[in-house]
Amino acid sequence: MSSLMEHLASFLTSPVRLVLSIVGFGGKQSNPKGRHPRIYVHAQDPELNRRYANEMASSKAEAEGTYCLMCMDLDCLKTPPRERGARAPGAVSLEMRNVLEFREKGDAGCPICAMICGASEMLFGSGSIDGSGSDDETLVKISIGFQPMIELQFDRPREQRKNELPTIYQLYAPADSIGGGIPLTAFLEGRDVNGDSGSEACFAFAKSCLEHCLEKHKICRKSASASITPTRLVYLGSSNSEIKLVEHSSGTVTQFAALSYCWGKTVPIVTKTDTIAARKAGLEWNALPPVFQDAVTVTRNMGLQYLWIDSLCIIQDSSEDWQIESSRMADIYQGAHFTIAVGSSDSCGIPFLKSRPRKGPAHPMTLKTDDRDGNSYCLKAREPAPPHHTDDEPLNARAWTYQERILSSRILHYTTNELVWECRRGIRCECQSHDDPPTTIGLPEEAFLEGEGAVGNSRSTDPRIVDPFLAWQGGLGNYTRRRITYLSDKLPALSGMAKVVQQRTGWSYLAGLWREQLLNDLQWDVLDYEFSSKRSLDVYRAPTFSWASLEVNSRYPYHENAASFKSYTKVLDAGCIPDGLNPLGAVKDGFAKLEGPVVQQMLSCLDPLEPRNCSIDFPKPKNYPWNDLRINLDIPLGEKSRNGRSTVQRLLPGEDFKPFQAPVSLLLLGNNVEGTPVALILGESSRVDEAYERLGISYLTYYRDDPKFIYQRAERKVITLV
Repeated sequence: MSSLMEHLASFLTSPVRLVLSIVGFGGKQSNPKGRHPRIYVHAQDPELNRRYANEMASSKAEAEGTYCLMCMDLDCLKTPPRERGARAPGAVSLEMRNVLEFREKGDAGCPICAMICGASEMLFGSGSIDGSGSDDETLVKISIGFQPMIELQFDRPREQRKNELPTIYQLYAPADSIGGGIPLTAFLEGRDVNGDSGSEACFAFAKSCLEHCLEKHKICRKSASASITPTRLVYLGSSNSEIKLVEHSSGTVTQFAALSYCWGKTVPIVTKTDTIAARKAGLEWNALPPVFQDAVTVTRNMGLQYLWIDSLCIIQDSSEDWQIESSRMADIYQGAHFTIAVGSSDSCGIPFLKSRPRKGPAHPMTLKTDDRDGNSYCLKAREPAPPHHTDDEPLNARAWTYQERILSSRILHYTTNELVWECRRGIRCECQSHDDPPTTIGLPEEAFLEGEGAVGNSRSTDPRIVDPFLAWQGGLGNYTRRRITYLSDKLPALSGMAKVVQQRTGWSYLAGLWREQLLNDLQWDVLDYEFSSKRSLDVYRAPTFSWASLEVNSRYPYHENAASFKSYTKVLDAGCIPDGLNPLGAVKDGFAKLEGPVVQQMLSCLDPLEPRNCSIDFPKPKNYPWNDLRINLDIPLGEKSRNGRSTVQRLLPGEDFKPFQAPVSLLLLGNNVEGTPVALILGESSRVDEAYERLGISYLTYYRDDPKFIYQRAERKVITLV
C-alpha cells in the first residue's frame, strides 16, 4: 500500500524545497494555556504546491488508519497560498497538536510518531516526551528537498541555556538497512561517514563521484579538457622514489590534479632558481610536508600521475616566472582533471588523511526500536555536518583559494567532518544529507559557467547566473574579507577570475574594476567592523577609486540592480599601468577622468571616539523631516593642507584620528534603483596636482523624490581620480 511519504518522495526530483518544523514549547512562561506548536510548510513555487497536494489527496484514503493527521493530512496545500492569506507566496502555516501528543499518537499506531518518540526518548530521555521535562524544548525538523532528512533538536529554556548550543541529531539508516518496518524510509536513507578520511571507503566514494561526473556531465568534461598542460607538474610515478618535477613543452595536454591548500606560517618546500635542477632529478618523500604527501596519495588513488602544486611548479624567487604562471591560474584550475581542496588544514604541515573527530557525523549512535508489528529495527543518529560543509574551513579564509574554487571544474573537498565532491553540475557529500543538483543559492561563482552550465539550473534565468559582471561584483565581499599574506598579491590573486570575465566580455580591466562598467564599479562601499583601526597602505597598490587600494571588507550593496542605475556622469578616459608581465595583476598607477555634476560641501567628523560618525551640510528639501543621509567613509580621514588649501585625505599608518571639519567635493554619479542620488566623496590628491582621491560614498536620500533639487545646485566639471 502506497503511503503519503512515498508520494512526498516522488517530488524529490523537482526543484522544490519544503520544510516542516514541529515545535514544542517548554516551561510555563513559554507555553501559554491553549497555545499549540505549529507546523510550517515552505515551498518555492505555488504551482508545485498544488501538484504536491493533488498527489497527497489521492493517497489519503489508502493512508487512513495508518498515519495520524499530522503525518498524513496536508491537504491545506491544495489551496494556493496567496488565497489563504499566507505570510509569503509559496508558504503556508497550519496549527497542529501539542508536541506531547507524539507519544499518544504513536501509541495509537502512527508509525512515524512512534519512531520520532522512540528516538527522542533514547537520545534525550523520557522527559522529552512524557511531560516531565516540560522546561525543555524539543523540535522535530523534516526537510523535503533534493535530499530529505529528519533532525531532532533538544534545547533548554533561554534563561537556563547560558552559552550552550542546542543538541541536534540527524536520524538516518544506510541504504542496505532500509526496510524491515522502518517508516518514512525516503527521509531516512543516508550514507555512513567513514571514521578515517584515508580509508578505502573514502577513496571509493571519491572515485565514484569522478566517474559519475565524467560519464554524465558534458559541461564538466568540456571545461576540464579545454586547457593545455601547465609549464611544470610534479610527476608521481608508481613509487615514492619516482617523484620529480617535470617540464612540458608548449601545447601538450596531460591530465593532472591541482592542489588548493594553506601554506601556513612555515614555508613549504619550494622550487627556486638554484634548486630547479635538483627538483627535476627527484623529490625526496620525507622532504615533502604532510599535505603534499597526502595529495600524492589521493592523486594516485584517483588514477592520475601528475599533480600541480604552486610552491613546486612556480619558481618562487623569479619575479618573471611568478608573474607568468600566476597569470595562467584560470587555465590551470579550469584545466585540472579535479582539484584537491584541503579545507581542514591551516598549514601544509598538518595531514588531511587522518581519523575524523569523535564529535561529528563520522561517529553515530545506533538506536534500536520496534515497528508497529513488534519487529525490531535500527536507526542511527549523528551530529549533522553544516550545509555544504566548507564555509568555516581554514582554506576559505585565504584570498588565493577564492578563485581556485570558482575556476575549478571539479573539486574534492577534504573537510573536517567528511568528503564533499563539487562540480559544475552539483554537490555530493559522504553523509548524503546535502547532496544537491547545481549549487546556486549564494554562490555567485555559478555565473562563470558557460551558458550550457545553466542547463538544469533552477535559477537559469537569474542574471547573476549568466552575467559575469554581476557575479564579479557579487563576489567582492567574499574575496575582500579573506586574509592575504603578501599585500601585493591582492590583484594577482584575482587575476584568473579577471581573465575569465575579460574573455567573455572583451572589457578593459582597471585594478579590480571594469572600464565599460566603471560608473557602476565605482559604487563599492566598506562594511568593516575594524573600521577605526584601518589606514592607507604603506605602499601603492591601486588607485583610490578601486577597492584594491585598501585592506578592508568591501562590497557592492546594489550590484543586483546595476542595470537600473541612471547615470549623470560620463567616463572620458581611464587606464592603469601594469606592474610586471601580468596585465591583469599588480599595477603601479592608474586614473579615471570623469565629467559630471560636482558639489562643494563641508564634511564634519567631530566624534573623537568614532571616526565614521560624520555629516555633510547638505540643505534639506522643504517638508523633509528625516535625517537619513547615508555617508560611508572608506577608512578614517583627517584634515590636511594641500598647496595652502584645507582638504581631507585618508589617514596614513601611524596617524591618529582627530576631529575635524573641512571641505570636500561630491561627484554625483547618478540615481540608483531606488531613485537616490549616489555621490563619491573626494579630497584633493596627495600625489598628483589637480587630481582627486576617493574618501567614501554617499547616498543622498534627502533627494530621492526630488533629485533635481541637488543637481541644480551642482556645477558640471571634469574630475581626474587617482
